[in-house]
Amino acid sequence: LKEIQYYEQGENLIVCKMPTFILREKDIDEMMKRIKGHNAAILDLRRNSGGYETALKRLIGYMFDHDIKIGDLVQRNGHKALVAKTVGENAFKGRLVILVDSKSASASELFTRVLQLEKRATIIGDKTAGAVMRARGYGHTYVRGPDAMMWFSSYGVSITEADIVMADGKGLEHIGVTPDELLLPK
Repeated sequence: LKEIQYYEQGENLIVCKMPTFILREKDIDEMMKRIKGHNAAILDLRRNSGGYETALKRLIGYMFDHDIKIGDLVQRNGHKALVAKTVGENAFKGRLVILVDSKSASASELFTRVLQLEKRATIIGDKTAGAVMRARGYGHTYVRGPDAMMWFSSYGVSITEADIVMADGKGLEHIGVTPDELLLPK
């Protein structure tokens, strides 16, 4: 259920169901190799709850022939620009449609909003989750007992460390992305 799925209709169209952004840059590169030869693409980000910032930046870099500012990270110690570097000549130049729903969150929302603000894609679906704060996970393993009878306990906590303000000066937290065309399942 975490693998990227494809449906192709010749060179005209490819539909790409992307269930997560928990992907390596290599995975994004392979996905874009498959998408590149098509005139149009539909990226299905419904139920995509987000993932790695590196995957987000890499995918945005494939959508433009120039670097794109995703937004400003607002942290305790100030603001920092979050920028996606272009892949240059390898950028996808075809038409793009993005499908979202109320379960689309985090990186999928940021990706969608950047492409919407830049007028690079048409967004179809439901309003997204509005859960875009950057968090860092801190894990810990507790070991107790002699070597022969060891007890392991793993636990962790996720701590929010930054909010993001998009290029239009607005945030998405608790607001979400409003699609260009509202379309709910029947």
